[in-house]
Amino acid sequence: MYFVNRQKINFNWETDYGLATSLELRTESNRPTGKLVYEKMDGTLVDKLRMSEVILGFNYRPGQSYVNSKQKAYDCKSRCARVQRYAYNGY
Repeated sequence: MYFVNRQKINFNWETDYGLATSLELRTESNRPTGKLVYEKMDGTLVDKLRMSEVILGFNYRPGQSYVNSKQKAYDCKSRCARVQRYAYNGY
């Protein structure tokens, strides 16, 4: 058993001319508990493992447009084909 502490923060920024920028910071710390131990190849014990990441991304797509719309719900009672369920016994 071990304790895990994960943290993540990200920032996305999009412009009107097609440039999108993203920045993400992640860190994770693992600490063993109970009888679990982290041991190096030379035999020394490790108190905790810590990993950190920095991700920076750029995306350039000029002329791309997004459509955000609310679509109407479609009433399927009278106009849709019927779907029937059959039991299969394996024979």
